[in-house]
Amino acid sequence: MSHAVPFIFKQALGLLAMPSQPQPAGSAATWVLALVSTCVWLGTIQPSWAQTKPAQATTLLSDSLSGNPEDKLELRGQVDIQRDNTRVTAQQVDYDVVADEVLAKGGVVLQRGKDVLRAPEFKINLNTNEGYALNPEFFYGLHNGRGNASKLEMSLDRRQTLSQASYTSCQPGQDDWLLSAKTLTLDENTQTGTAKGAVLRFFDVPVLALPHFEFALGKDRRSGVLPPTVGYNTLSGLDVSTPYYFNLANNYDATVTTRLMTRRGLQLTAQTKYLTEQVNGDARFDWLPNDWVKKSQRWGAFTHHTYRSGAWSAGLNVERVSDNAFFADLTKSINAAAQTSLPTELWGRYQASWGELNARASRYQTLQDASNSIVPAYDRLPVVNVQLNPMVWNGVQLDLHAQSTRFVHNSLIQGNRSYAVPQLSYAYKPEWGFANAKWALNTAHYSQLSGAAYTGVRSFNRALPMASLDTGLSFERKSNWFGTSSTQMLEPRLYFLYVPFKDQAQAPLFDTALSGFSFSQIFSDNVFTGQDRIADAKHITPAITSRWIDSGSGAELFKATLGKRYYFDPQRVQLTGPALAVQPNAKPTSSDWLFAAGGRISPVWSVDAALQYDETNKEVVNSAYTVRYNPSQRQLVTVSKRFTKSTQDALDVSWQWRVSPNSAVMGRAAYSLGVPSANLAKGLTETLLGYEYDAGCWVFRIAANRYNTTANTKLTSIYFQLDLSGLTQVGSGSLETLKRNIPGYLPFESKPTWTYDAFRPF
Repeated sequence: MSHAVPFIFKQALGLLAMPSQPQPAGSAATWVLALVSTCVWLGTIQPSWAQTKPAQATTLLSDSLSGNPEDKLELRGQVDIQRDNTRVTAQQVDYDVVADEVLAKGGVVLQRGKDVLRAPEFKINLNTNEGYALNPEFFYGLHNGRGNASKLEMSLDRRQTLSQASYTSCQPGQDDWLLSAKTLTLDENTQTGTAKGAVLRFFDVPVLALPHFEFALGKDRRSGVLPPTVGYNTLSGLDVSTPYYFNLANNYDATVTTRLMTRRGLQLTAQTKYLTEQVNGDARFDWLPNDWVKKSQRWGAFTHHTYRSGAWSAGLNVERVSDNAFFADLTKSINAAAQTSLPTELWGRYQASWGELNARASRYQTLQDASNSIVPAYDRLPVVNVQLNPMVWNGVQLDLHAQSTRFVHNSLIQGNRSYAVPQLSYAYKPEWGFANAKWALNTAHYSQLSGAAYTGVRSFNRALPMASLDTGLSFERKSNWFGTSSTQMLEPRLYFLYVPFKDQAQAPLFDTALSGFSFSQIFSDNVFTGQDRIADAKHITPAITSRWIDSGSGAELFKATLGKRYYFDPQRVQLTGPALAVQPNAKPTSSDWLFAAGGRISPVWSVDAALQYDETNKEVVNSAYTVRYNPSQRQLVTVSKRFTKSTQDALDVSWQWRVSPNSAVMGRAAYSLGVPSANLAKGLTETLLGYEYDAGCWVFRIAANRYNTTANTKLTSIYFQLDLSGLTQVGSGSLETLKRNIPGYLPFESKPTWTYDAFRPF
């Protein structure tokens, strides 16, 4: 609000001759933009009084009034001027009617809504907007910000200059952080501000200083330095990144970041984004000219582009890095460090009234860990999909999905695979249950199969019908769940599946694996993912679910499910190797028991449990248990235990615990209990410790995280973040790390709670 002061007095006195237009609210994208907050009338933080209102009646009150209404007026003693929700008080006001000039002295206070301006003396020409204010102080209600300046000068060319300006959102008498500038010039014509001698102090210690910079007054983007990020990790040392933003146009921009790592050197990152009506995308290039540890150049290139026009769309995605350890050594994220396959792909899509046709060609860069190598993914050159929209006749629905793919690999079997799956289904859903019938025909053709050591058939065909019937009932009754009035639902379910046997051992495994045994799997058409294996099936799956629903809110309080699959004939198709032989007089068998339950058992306790039990061998094959204790906001403890036979046995504990009204400790410990058969030793696999403090006008967070980047490499990282309310954020990483590792984590907000009542006597 670069001209708020003259505008306010125009409204307050009801003498608006040439109403000014308000400036749009801005965005503190950088700490320099936030300097606009050093005074209420600065454009990036727009106070409520800057909004233009239609002319309203004006009330003038004073102990005495003298002068000529056509020349000069003098108001003395408890002058009070009110217009709409704007109020100006002073000890004396001199109004020159001819010059259209107002001079207010003696405890001048201007208030509108929650925004306040005070000054011992204020002068303004309501026609030219020229004037000054001596030692102005202000309070900005939206962010509870306050500040002052030694003088404000307004010139004829719509420029304002503030001398010795300062701003903070801390309550009076508590200047924990303070942003100051020797001079601050605001130019309404160019919508820019210029600051000289700007310094940000934290507990009176200078933490950031710029001798000269420019910033935007409105919400429009402007080139400039963004807040730096600072951290530390054992692989890179002290890690400081400083971005510079280039506002190139309304629909595209760029950012260049210099990243200094004390152990590895200087890395440059260039990133650009663009958006048009038909095309949008981004590109990023990371370059480390000389890694002091690796003694080599390292780089990463990432670009994504999308084109859309009517029914057509297309895209290009490219991700490549210089070496296998690029992410493990240089990333700041555990998710990025876990990446092993980077795509280069070109795709296109056509959407019509009948369905969708899309094609994609993909190659992959596989990042290998020398101590834990993986099999590279198949390149798909190309893959073409056809999906018809559902067609319905008298309740019977027809669906069709077809795909053709060319699989390419340097060391595995290569070849073409085409499949089509037409499907008919019918759904009957009365209030008391449901019945869904489905019939499908899975057809596939393999051709041009080859490989360095491949001696199998060159082609292979498959056509398998499938029929299923999924039924269920629903019963309900009034109940009580730990003192909460509820409705208990009892839902038995019966699923039947039939797929005849066909030997598929000759078909390669391009994209197929055995899916995990779970409730979703026992109610699915195939125990395998992908299309290279279709399991024969002649089985029935009964299950029963009980749910408790809150009678008031309708929320689900608790749910428990128990189920098991019964085989009329044993499954013969295997993922690898030949099909199992028919066993004469084989008795019907069954799967393991599956049990799952979860929900709230009291206002502060909740549980989740999943169990797979082998009745034949009397042992638990898989299990997962989670217990949560949440007595109040920001007080949460979660304990999880996961077990998979011969693969995993791990304990995970995470917490956030408020130790005072404005501080909390948080952490996580993931511990392996050891699996001798898988050579997994006991010990911590990931740890996190953090602390958060909310001072009202600022929040400080710190987090230390230790985890594996490769099988034999551990990384310890320290992140911190200082969030100054209404100004900027210094440092990053801690908030994202805490959210990722601690389920239910709720951060403190840097939002001052003090009000104008605290500012009034200041």
